Amino acid sequence: MATGASAFGKAAEDSKKLRGERTNEELRRVPTLLPISLFSEDISKVSPPGMFDRKGKAKIKAWAKAIDEGLTPEAAQSQYVELVEKLKGQ
Repeated sequence: MATGASAFGKAAEDSKKLRGERTNEELRRVPTLLPISLFSEDISKVSPPGMFDRKGKAKIKAWAKAIDEGLTPEAAQSQYVELVEKLKGQ
């Protein structure tokens, strides 16, 4: 398995090809880990969701919660790679 940034890049590409049913937890976890991996802990770099965008607001809330729990960008990348590998196996 590739390491570091190359493994993350491969997982990001592979995640676009995922098909099949996913649990709610899996559907929430992928969009939480990806922005932390890409934008670090600075939520201000992302444009805020619109007033009626409940899904977008939930993503930002989950992102902020993960950061508050101490999730680092490196840990987020590692968890993202593991989650995509798990989902590919299903």
